[in-house]
Amino acid sequence: SYAGRLAMALSSGTHVADLAVLYPIATIWAHYVPSSKFMMLPPIGSPHRPKIWSEAYAAEASMREAAFRDLIWGLLEHQRDMDIIDDDSLAKANIADNKLRIADENYKVLIIPPMDVIDNHSLKKAGAFAEQGGIVIGFHPLPCRISQEENDDISRSTVNSLFGNSKPLAGKFKTHKHGKGRVVVTADLNGLLKAMSDLMQPDIEITPACPTVFGLHKRTDESDIYFLSNLAPDPVDISVTLRANGTTEIWNPIDGTVRTVGTTQENGCTRVDLSIEGSSGQLIVIS
Repeated sequence: SYAGRLAMALSSGTHVADLAVLYPIATIWAHYVPSSKFMMLPPIGSPHRPKIWSEAYAAEASMREAAFRDLIWGLLEHQRDMDIIDDDSLAKANIADNKLRIADENYKVLIIPPMDVIDNHSLKKAGAFAEQGGIVIGFHPLPCRISQEENDDISRSTVNSLFGNSKPLAGKFKTHKHGKGRVVVTADLNGLLKAMSDLMQPDIEITPACPTVFGLHKRTDESDIYFLSNLAPDPVDISVTLRANGTTEIWNPIDGTVRTVGTTQENGCTRVDLSIEGSSGQLIVIS
C-alpha cells in the first residue's frame, strides 16, 4: 500500500524542473585513455581494488567526472531539481517562450558544467537559447576546445563570444545580456546558487538550509504535487516555500491519511511548516 500510494502520486502529471544540466561526455571522451592492463577489477574487499576504476586508468577523465558529480549532488542538496541531458537531446531541443523544450519537459536554465571540451552543436544551441530569452550558466575556466574544431584559437574565440572573458571570484558570478536572455559565468557551486536566486524564484526553498532533504515536483491539471524526502535518520523541522498557490494538503504515504494545513501565501508562492521523520517523506499537494 505504501509503495502504491507513492507510485500513484509520483507517476501523475509531468515533471517540473527549472534546470537542464549538460552531461559532459565530450570532455570525458577527450581525456579517456584505454588501459593496456587486464580490465577486471580485483574482488570486492581486496586492498588492491581502486575506489573508482577510472581513477587508476583514466585520471584526467575521472577528475572531470568528479566535478560533475559534485555539481549534481550540490544542486540536489539545495533542492534544485534538474534533468541531465546529453548532446544529442540538446541538439534536438526546441526553444519557445524563453524555455528549452525536450519531450514534455520545459527548462528555464541550461547549465554547462565544468568541462574543457564542448560539442559544437551544444554550444550553438546554448547560444540560441540565450538569444531567445533563456538563461545559460557556465563555469570558469570555460571550455577551451570544441570537439569538431581543430584550431584551439577559434574554439576559445567561439566560446568567448557567448560567455565573454569574465573571471568571477570564488563564490561569485558575473552575468551579461545575450540577445533576449542572459549568460552567467560562475566560479563554483556557491556562485551558481547565488546567480539562480537572483535571476528566478526557486521552485522549492527550505529554511533553515537542510542538505538531507531532496525535492521533486509533479504537475497535473488540478494540482501541484511536491515530494520532500529526508535522507537522514533523524527528523527535521523546516519551513518550505513552494512556487504554487491554492489549498494545501499533506498526504501521508505510510497510512494514506490526508490533512489540510494552514499556509502563508504570497507572490504566487506557498509557505508551510513541516516535520519530516528520518528516512521518510511528505507529499504536499497544492490544488
